[in-house]
Amino acid sequence: MPSYIELRARGESSIDIPAAEFAPTDVRRRSYVMGPVLALLLDKLRPGWQAALTADDQQSLDQMLAAVLRNQKSRARCAIKPAEVAAIERTARNDVAVLAAARASNRRQFDTLPGWRIVIVSDADALQLQGFDPQNVELLPPAVLHTRFLRLGNASGSLQLLQERGAALKALTEAAGRHPLFEGVKRITVAGAGKPEIIQDEQRVKLSTSGFTAEFQRAEVEIEGTQILVRLPPAQ
Repeated sequence: MPSYIELRARGESSIDIPAAEFAPTDVRRRSYVMGPVLALLLDKLRPGWQAALTADDQQSLDQMLAAVLRNQKSRARCAIKPAEVAAIERTARNDVAVLAAARASNRRQFDTLPGWRIVIVSDADALQLQGFDPQNVELLPPAVLHTRFLRLGNASGSLQLLQERGAALKALTEAAGRHPLFEGVKRITVAGAGKPEIIQDEQRVKLSTSGFTAEFQRAEVEIEGTQILVRLPPAQ
């Protein structure tokens, strides 16, 4: 809706759809275009639809448009032909295959990044999402790859990854619940880090390196080669 409102505020009544369409994972950019497309069609086919949506905001634009089209006498002329359906299915299968190959490649690249690796595990008190960059994440089932910004925390402390000039950090998070991020994170692996500075006493552990900081209370730290494993305590 914000994109549609911006469009109408500029006095425009059309929007361009890229000839090459959108990448399979480019959901956000696709929604910024297709949302206004649906709204503009409703402007023509159901004037005043905005009031109906305000009265019942559980409706979606595609549902409202489908309801209008069911009552259109010209609906048959708009039907998708079998050959077009087959072409769409072929494109979808190819997109899925390309996506699966890309995800496998990105996971291999992450697993082989040079440098230090920091693993933080919180089995009993999941780390909660405090900030992330939705434009720079990629789903690598069952994990999520973060390549620019991430902030997590729980009762014992917090961590932050923020890409800096000269750093090549990436982080992989593993979900504590069904949602990849919003129900908490049980494990995060930071790869491509420079050698961290570690400050540790009986009360806290603090790690810092270019682009990454973490500080937690009562955590256990194990160092093996260039990997640092931090185990967080259960909530008190």
